[in-house]
This record gives sequence, structure tokens and C-alpha cells, in this order.
Amino acid sequence: MWPPEADRCTQVIWWPAADFVRDPVTGLLPAGAEGHWRECLARLHQALADAGLLLRSRAHPWHPDTDENADFLVYRVAAPTPDSE
Repeated sequence: MWPPEADRCTQVIWWPAADFVRDPVTGLLPAGAEGHWRECLARLHQALADAGLLLRSRAHPWHPDTDENADFLVYRVAAPTPDSE
């Protein structure tokens, strides 16, 4: 899973706030769950980009209708060495 260009890599798992988790009895999502996911994942992506980090994720978007959480590989690209220039 480690991207070949990565110097360091970790898995990040994001869980929605308790108010936006699927009801374990009915299986229904609370109102606002989709917006919560969209807003929080966008903020997470922006924070990672602002920190100079890259992420890898699956091809199709994470969504509360089909997922309980979202997970990513977060990594930093290795700095070029003097020999590689």
C-alpha cells in the first residue's frame, strides 16, 4: 500500500461525529449526514494539502449511504537526494 514515491506514509481513518452515524437499529442516516461528510472530508483534504501532504484513496467517493468511515493513505514525497539530481 505504501506509495513508491513516499518518504513517510500512514493510514488515516476518519469517522463522522456521533450525531451523523447511521442508526444501528433502523439503518437510517440522520438528517445532515451527507453534508457533514462532504464538509468534514473537504476540510481534512485541505488541512493535509496545507501541510504539504498527499493522499491516496479509493477511486469512488466516500459516502454515508455506503460507508461507515473514510480511510486514506497520507504521505510525503521523498526529497530528491544529491545523487538523483
